[in-house]
Amino acid sequence: MKRIGFGVVLGSALAVLAPAAFAASGHAPMSSDGKGLSAVESASGGKVSRSFSGRPGALKDFGAEFGGDEELAVLKAIEPSRSIGAPNEDRPRNRRVEIVNTEEFPASAVALVTFEGDDNIDGAEATRKRCTGWFINKDTVVTAGSCVYRPGDGWHDYLTYKIYPGRNGKTSPYGHCRATRLYTVTYWALEGRDDYDYGAIKLNCNIGNKTGWFGYFWKSGSLKGRRAIITGYPSDKKLTMWQSKGNVTVSQPRRVFYPNETVGMTGAPVYSKRGKCDPCAYAVNTYERDKDKRGPFRRYNHGTRITQEVFTNLNRWKRALK
Repeated sequence: MKRIGFGVVLGSALAVLAPAAFAASGHAPMSSDGKGLSAVESASGGKVSRSFSGRPGALKDFGAEFGGDEELAVLKAIEPSRSIGAPNEDRPRNRRVEIVNTEEFPASAVALVTFEGDDNIDGAEATRKRCTGWFINKDTVVTAGSCVYRPGDGWHDYLTYKIYPGRNGKTSPYGHCRATRLYTVTYWALEGRDDYDYGAIKLNCNIGNKTGWFGYFWKSGSLKGRRAIITGYPSDKKLTMWQSKGNVTVSQPRRVFYPNETVGMTGAPVYSKRGKCDPCAYAVNTYERDKDKRGPFRRYNHGTRITQEVFTNLNRWKRALK
């Protein structure tokens, strides 16, 4: 059997972790250590997972760390992440707005995710990749599959991850947390399919109890016309949080397309309000326009839609133990 990532044997991991219904769908869940899923195999339940606005409390109660000046030197040298596909030179005409108060919910539940860098070298030489993530409970952050796994290659090194809720330039109002496990699914890992490009990160802290978290939902019908709000960390900005608003222009079974400006905001939530679930995500932002393709891929940016299978995996991952 072929070994990937941190010594996880792919064949045996799937045999243990994947319910039969998921094995053929491409949504068979994978974890970076082959653990943390067996106790919640059947966790699906309903169509909506409710949001939570957080609660007051001393930061030390939630296990977050604080970084000093040496960390800032490394952060300044972060290498921007890029969505897979052609550069988006002719971007959609949708203005972004900077989020000034990142401690106000739901901005507090959006996180800067950095990984695969060396904090022990001079800042001028350091590079770290970055993505956007968003909390779905106290210790689980959703992001793009590309932010946790390289198709055909393996897992990113979970030991290098630092997750900064509400990061605002030089300020980390909630400190940072570390990763204990990474998640994705088979069709992303084995085939790199853009409509299965989603994943999650299990954290070593419970800071989500303070920052709050996003709700999310799935719907079998069309999402065309639904409000699309996207909040995250663009690769052309200096570690600041930005937001764009639009509407879903094209709805497919596993993708949604929108005119929102999303340059470099890989992994950001695509959300709106759904009843008492506010904010309520229905997709993960993953790709910019590709001029070499036809149809909506050429005209709009798009994200991986939260289907029933994705919904079940998010429930499974957030309920897993550290």
